[in-house]
Amino acid sequence: MKISVVIVNYNSLDYLLVCLDSVYKALALLDGDGEVLVVDNNSDVKPQKALQSVYPKVKFLQNHTNKGFSQANNQAIRKAQGEYVLLLNPDTVLPEDCLLRVCGFADAHPDAGAVGIRGISSNGTVFPEHRRNAPTLSNMLLKYTRLCDFEWVRRHTKTFYDYRDADKDFYEVEVTSGSFMLLNRRLLGDAILLPEDYFMYFEDTDLCMRLRNKGCKIYYLPVSFLHFKSVSSNRYSTAFVKNFFDAMNIYLKKYSPGKFTYYTSRLMSVVGRTVLSVAYSFPKKSKMQGKRNVQQHSTATHSYKEIIQHIESDKGEHFNEIYNPELNIIVGARYYF
Repeated sequence: MKISVVIVNYNSLDYLLVCLDSVYKALALLDGDGEVLVVDNNSDVKPQKALQSVYPKVKFLQNHTNKGFSQANNQAIRKAQGEYVLLLNPDTVLPEDCLLRVCGFADAHPDAGAVGIRGISSNGTVFPEHRRNAPTLSNMLLKYTRLCDFEWVRRHTKTFYDYRDADKDFYEVEVTSGSFMLLNRRLLGDAILLPEDYFMYFEDTDLCMRLRNKGCKIYYLPVSFLHFKSVSSNRYSTAFVKNFFDAMNIYLKKYSPGKFTYYTSRLMSVVGRTVLSVAYSFPKKSKMQGKRNVQQHSTATHSYKEIIQHIESDKGEHFNEIYNPELNIIVGARYYF
């Protein structure tokens, strides 16, 4: 079997159903040589009945507690049969030729432990985290103080997103995102499993560090996919703030040991939690208000690839949503901003 697609779901059923529609269309170009495994992390509304009525071939695992991103992915990875394992978020949409191109690239680059691709948002902007340097205390300070936005700083230091202006061809990166990460099972063996000391965030970074230490390469391929992002994990919640900074401290303790790093990262956590908690306590103005309108794209008239190409060319002029008439579902910006 060529590929196993692993998706961890939490309170994202509509997005998951559309995501799976795009996944199965992409698998069709691989002659169906793949499987899909979905792990539900104890969603409020259990998705198994709705999911398997539409996609009976899905291999479904139901957790009765929220085990976090790493543990849930590892449950499915241990059952996966594919030569490659794709970690994929449920709030994503793939173009029809995505898996064919990414698996073809991985076949041609047997030294690739992991392959990431270009993620775009619902307004067509490119997410930088799919091609980034490994976090260090210094580049994280530059990132969160926004000093890395200055050209002089970026020119003279190794920042978090040094790769963000290079997007014409494939190249090697230090870290890619777990929202779309193709892993080479034959090359990695048991190293394919995610570290379980993180509940959420930084586990993909830790995995990339482990792969590079093993001598594997991590590649970025400029094939675009759509990522609505943070549908189930509210970025305005105290839980998000806690999970993020807890994970950051675990990562820095593991890869940048020392008293200075320890105390500085703790200080960053305290300041960050305080600032974000205060900021998030105020009412949020919807990003849908103002100058941008919403554009809707129907899968009845356009392929997923055509829709993604249109959104990418939009260059932030609109927010976009997708209507799938077969599922009678709309997914897009207005439903989570």
